[in-house]
Amino acid sequence: ELADLQARHHAARGALRERAWVRGVRDSIQPIIASGSRVALIDAVAASLPQDAFLEELQLDAGQIRLIGRAKDPALLTAQLTSGGMLQEVRLVNRQAGQAGEADRFEILAKPKGAP
Repeated sequence: ELADLQARHHAARGALRERAWVRGVRDSIQPIIASGSRVALIDAVAASLPQDAFLEELQLDAGQIRLIGRAKDPALLTAQLTSGGMLQEVRLVNRQAGQAGEADRFEILAKPKGAP
């Protein structure tokens, strides 16, 4: 029980360090984000990711964004991306159930707000 508690504590500290690094990077690129570039879109997507989700691939092509990754609840991620304000027409086009204890694999397509 003590070993389990120590392992969870160690994992939580690692996650906090990683989040602090991400916040630091985000703060350092705020001037670029304010310019309305593609970086702002990527930042909005990253901010919408729940803690249990991660991206394996992100593509920005001709007014469309394609996200591939893993999440425990891809439908929730789709809702969060929609409510984030930077994307429209967000749809889950592929979902593969993960093995026991693993997150589901997803593919999401969306358009940046203002794209035709």
